[in-house]
Amino acid sequence: MTEVASVPALGGRDYFFAPKGRVFPNHGFTSRSIVYKRFAENTTPLALSVGLVLPTMVDIQMKLDECVAEGVDMPLSKVLGIVKEAGKVKFLIFADAVSRVAVQTGFACLLIHSNTAYGNSVVFLWDMYPKMHQIHVADLVKFLRLPPFFSRLFGPLPTQSELRVYNMPISPLAAAEDCMKRSTLQLLSDVVVDAVECCVMRKLVRSSSKGSGGFLKRSAVHVTLGVLKVCGSAVGRAVAGARGEYWGEIVGIAVAPVAFAQFSVVMHVTRRRHSRGVKPSERTRSSSGGRSKESGAQRGNVRRTPLEKKA
Repeated sequence: MTEVASVPALGGRDYFFAPKGRVFPNHGFTSRSIVYKRFAENTTPLALSVGLVLPTMVDIQMKLDECVAEGVDMPLSKVLGIVKEAGKVKFLIFADAVSRVAVQTGFACLLIHSNTAYGNSVVFLWDMYPKMHQIHVADLVKFLRLPPFFSRLFGPLPTQSELRVYNMPISPLAAAEDCMKRSTLQLLSDVVVDAVECCVMRKLVRSSSKGSGGFLKRSAVHVTLGVLKVCGSAVGRAVAGARGEYWGEIVGIAVAPVAFAQFSVVMHVTRRRHSRGVKPSERTRSSSGGRSKESGAQRGNVRRTPLEKKA
């Protein structure tokens, strides 16, 4: 991290819910330095290759294989159309991911300008946590007996001071609040980007109901993910310390889609039962009215039949 000569005095406290927790050093970032760092991390040749170029090439290859298997003629115009469409789709996906990082960086800049101890802890954790993955990547590379530079391709390792901060003995409540600090930044960025995307889609499709429904569903998914991450980190810290805090959050991320799917099914079934039990009298009257109309029509047909025979 960038060291600064003069560190501003930070006011306030590091925790609101936990009585005590980690002791955070000053992150040492300015708004300019954090923006430059995030831009450099997300525009490296590896990030562009893995996030944009490689998925585009795979998508093009799959579509070309489908056309060959179906025996479709492949003029140059059609091949260029496939390349253009695949590049457009993958570029939008890559831009979506980068825009979420950009919004997180914007909120981090606001926290830096706040000059508070709580904001300092949020920015420190937000910058430190992605480096924790590299420890396990380095262990995997070492286990597979691969050259060490493979682990450095995925990002820098945490410094010794950052590891000391992360491995400090803290309570599960403090671990949950630390996870909540980082998750709040991610949640805010997801909500902002999803809202913008839904507004754009609403203008293109001109369907406000579908846009609002999709936005609410995405927001519910993000909230579920954040809650399970916080719970997982707290349980992991209580069970296995700092390593358990890391893996507990990973387990929360893995369980979140399944939990949200089950919650959606339960809510759908409950809503259907509620709609069936709200107005049973109206359904009875409508069904009885329909039966009476049918029976009246049948009687009318029976009465008209002899007259038709006489005529």
